Amino acid sequence: MGGPMGVKDIGSERYPWLKLERDFIKKELENERPIIGVCLGAQLLASAAGGDVEILKCGSPPKALPEIGWSQIFINKSNKDFKALFEEPFHVLHWHGDRILLPDKAVLITSSARCKEQFFRIGNFAYGLQFHIETTGRMINNWIKEDKEFVLKGLGSNGQEILKEENKKYIDKTFLKRKLLMSRLFELLDN
Repeated sequence: MGGPMGVKDIGSERYPWLKLERDFIKKELENERPIIGVCLGAQLLASAAGGDVEILKCGSPPKALPEIGWSQIFINKSNKDFKALFEEPFHVLHWHGDRILLPDKAVLITSSARCKEQFFRIGNFAYGLQFHIETTGRMINNWIKEDKEFVLKGLGSNGQEILKEENKKYIDKTFLKRKLLMSRLFELLDN
């Protein structure tokens, strides 16, 4: 799912399992086995398929700025598999400092205002989601406490309060839509 590590940490003594995980995903892709990667999982999926990641930057001049908090994602108009889920605005939780650079064979499904590569497909059996749909209110509140420095870096000195308010607004409101997205993914991967 994720953590403070990223694809650029592959080879680091601190995270020796990252290379093993990427190699496992690469083998699963070759064997056309179903995969859903969330956040770090999406980054590893893209890397295993020939993509990469870079630091997410914003502003002029561009500077490193994580995407943290609830915001809307927008569907690629040519996508039909998930179209019904995007007839109304779809807000999701973002909690990342990297941007995925998709491999050529990837199909982009959604983007956010800050980061183009939010949801993608590789082949007919592997999906990557840069955002989090698996979260609960308690989980997010724990992240807000435990990842204070990251929150402050992305949202400033009142970042924790901003996230708590966003969490109250969106966690229950988006539950059904997030559940429907997961169900649709499982349905597509089961065919």
